[in-house]
Amino acid sequence: MKRLTVHVSGQPKVDTKEPAKINKKATSKSSYETAIDQGKADKASAGKEKSQGQKGRYKVYNTITVRDLKDMKDVNEALAEVRKNYTIAICEDSRRSNWKSGDEMYHIANQK
Repeated sequence: MKRLTVHVSGQPKVDTKEPAKINKKATSKSSYETAIDQGKADKASAGKEKSQGQKGRYKVYNTITVRDLKDMKDVNEALAEVRKNYTIAICEDSRRSNWKSGDEMYHIANQK
């Protein structure tokens, strides 16, 4: 079995801390009750956020992995499918990578 890992370029940043959008209608509360509830929720979440090490709010997902490919024919088909939907990154600096300058950045590996 083989695994194909492709580095893609031009991907948007994703906001990992974006609040969940819920469109439920709740029972109506006064603004005072809503403020009290929000204060309790903020106080409870404040301790949790500080204890975890945060690396950043915005992330870019720029790697695609396709697993369980049986042979090179399957690998080439998967690579063609990725090329249709994404732009494969081109290596700019060959001193710091496994690719030569100007090569497409993808890797084929054996998997167990």
